[in-house]
Amino acid sequence: MNTKIKNILNKKNKSKILCLTAYSKNFAELIDKYVDITLIGDSLGSVLYNYDTTKKVTLANMIDHSKSVRLGVKKSLMVVDMPFNTYRSNLSAYKNAKRVIKETKCDAVKLEGGKKIITQIKYLIKKKIPVMGHLGLLPQSAKRFKSKGKPHPELKSDVICADLSREPRFLSMTSEEIKARLFAKSTDLVSPDDRPGLMTIKVNKAPVLLPMSHITPAIAARLGLGGEQLRQNLRLLRDTKKNQGSAFTEHLQTVYRGRTPVIDSNPDTALYGAFVPNSDRSLVQEVQSSSPAELRDRSFVFTDPRLPELLFRYRARNWPDLLTEQEQALWRDFCKDQWLQGDHLTISQFNAALADEQASVELTDKQQSALADLARWVAENAKVLGLSAASV
Repeated sequence: MNTKIKNILNKKNKSKILCLTAYSKNFAELIDKYVDITLIGDSLGSVLYNYDTTKKVTLANMIDHSKSVRLGVKKSLMVVDMPFNTYRSNLSAYKNAKRVIKETKCDAVKLEGGKKIITQIKYLIKKKIPVMGHLGLLPQSAKRFKSKGKPHPELKSDVICADLSREPRFLSMTSEEIKARLFAKSTDLVSPDDRPGLMTIKVNKAPVLLPMSHITPAIAARLGLGGEQLRQNLRLLRDTKKNQGSAFTEHLQTVYRGRTPVIDSNPDTALYGAFVPNSDRSLVQEVQSSSPAELRDRSFVFTDPRLPELLFRYRARNWPDLLTEQEQALWRDFCKDQWLQGDHLTISQFNAALADEQASVELTDKQQSALADLARWVAENAKVLGLSAASV
């Protein structure tokens, strides 16, 4: 038996087992040393591809992402979800699970269904394929998902949340009083505590939300979290909701209703503001499966105004040689503009940050060499874009 699997079994009924999901090498590297299990979930269909159901995720999708994750996993047990319709029989389960393990080098596969698929599970175990079970919500078979938060009244991707580390004083305020403080400029507030402890989380930005059960006393102390205070604030919220019923939800939604959303003019970041509409999803899948030449020659008619520019940037970033002269000029202008006054670090800000990093006395020779290579790469690309020495 795999040593990592033995370690998990030894923790049964003795200590908590922490599992997080990863879809790529870079994220796997971040969580690997902290978790017991790294799961490549078929939820990638919803998170990365905007599918309305995990049933659309293919075996190829799971294998491609799992190969990437494998590069970032060293310590934790790596488990891969078997997607919908890939384990309907003993033979199909074995054939597909064997392929997943062979191509991804994962430690185990996960099947959804419990007693309904006990025959397939027993067969896989007999064939020496490690299997993880699945408890709770069953996305591959569920017909309806129940919301767990208070939905935003207008933005479907937003959930209204309360900060339990702060006393919920907003419960005694009118919606207008909450609005005035919640959306006020910091300079207009006497104290940061005057801002109500409310926020929204965009579910399509895939936030990492850690359950309170995994907050150890040491972590709580470092974050300044007091368990009794958190529980007291939670009880107050629950009691108020119980007493007020639907009026509680309506009160909070009124705070956010009618606000003019901030328009993000950058399609790269605007994509996180709302899901791709159903009318465009089939076209997005066609884009993903098209060759570079087909993307160059074909015209895609999207209803979402973000997608035409996103498609152009997708082509320019991956196959710049296939752009027309006009497109190449547009792309150079875009890149130059990003370097001079973009949404992230400008060239001058980058150079200042790089200089600070290079001045560190704790850097090894290898790290200094890497930073020097980075500086040369930036200078060469700046020259290609026609940026002056002063801006570099």
